[in-house]
Amino acid sequence: MAVETCPEEYLEVSPFRHGVSLNPISFGPRYGVIVDDFEKAEISHFFKVVERKKGNYVKAAGKYACFYQEIENDDVAGNGPKALEYLRSKAKVVSPFYQEDFSSSVSGHDGSVIIKYSAKLDL
Repeated sequence: MAVETCPEEYLEVSPFRHGVSLNPISFGPRYGVIVDDFEKAEISHFFKVVERKKGNYVKAAGKYACFYQEIENDDVAGNGPKALEYLRSKAKVVSPFYQEDFSSSVSGHDGSVIIKYSAKLDL
């Protein structure tokens, strides 16, 4: 678990749809999902980081609690609720919860990726 100070970021956000596969070809190098309601812990939106003029959503600047996890590609979609529970057990955070896929393969670990989980600290 870490705390990072993040600048304001611009995202292109679209509603979550089942059956859509996120990947760097269609979403760019930084993309992921958003959970708006901590109690439901369900994905509500897709996002990709974009230039200011292309964004329809602003990820506020501030201090964020975050952690990175190596996870099997097949387990990424179902791990969000457990990751949110873990983050909330370690820090007082406010929604939304971001799950960012770095589309990075882990050397020597076929099928593994690195995921960043984060939410803004409630200061």
